[in-house]
Amino acid sequence: MWRTRILYWGCSPKLLRGDNCKINPTELTAVMNSIPMNSVHESAPSALSLTQSTDTGTVYNIDEIQELTNIAKKYNVPTHMDGARFANALISLNCSPADITWKSGIDSLTFGATKNGAMMAESVIFFNEDQANDFLWRQKRSGHLISKLRFISSQLDSYIKNDLWLNLAKHSNEMANKLTAGIKKYKNIAFLCPCQTTQLFLLMEENLVKYLEDNNALFHRLPFEGKTLIRLVTNFQTKEQEIKDFLGLIEKYHTDQ
Repeated sequence: MWRTRILYWGCSPKLLRGDNCKINPTELTAVMNSIPMNSVHESAPSALSLTQSTDTGTVYNIDEIQELTNIAKKYNVPTHMDGARFANALISLNCSPADITWKSGIDSLTFGATKNGAMMAESVIFFNEDQANDFLWRQKRSGHLISKLRFISSQLDSYIKNDLWLNLAKHSNEMANKLTAGIKKYKNIAFLCPCQTTQLFLLMEENLVKYLEDNNALFHRLPFEGKTLIRLVTNFQTKEQEIKDFLGLIEKYHTDQ
């Protein structure tokens, strides 16, 4: 179980318990009910932000998004989707962009391209135009009105054209699926959560992790309850041979034991 922490001024931090790094509706409702909305001594919540896909590579389905946005709207809280890996979520869910954004109650979307082939190119899409009124001033104040920004933004033309963004995401998801299928055969490797896009979080015995590192496999180690947890990520340029090579190392380790 992964937890999402939200902080607000004047009170203790609140932990939202939820499986696979997704906000639990019951927990969200409880926290919203605990915030004194009309007190000048407390900061009211300014937005509900959903990360799609999540930081563990899982995805919110349409029903889950609608349930959470309905809770937010009950409290007049705007809804935002952090779409750094938005394309990968679309491929996983096999739906349209509208299905998991404005049709499901999302007011604004951070449409990320950097993790799917672009360089620094991101955009913000408002489905609720009223919320965009002061966006240019906020962009300037936060330092994001970069000189020659049009050269960065021009990447998005090619990114969207002929569904390139979806084709890139499809490839990275497929590579993750191949990696997942190959790893599942080993009973001494456990998945912390299901791989639904491009990220795999694996609990491994330390000897295997050390063997992979000694053979030049690159990955992130993450602290997790005193166990050895590693994070693997595929991307738009991952080659199938790289997947085979990594799985080959795992197989050789088990063969040599």
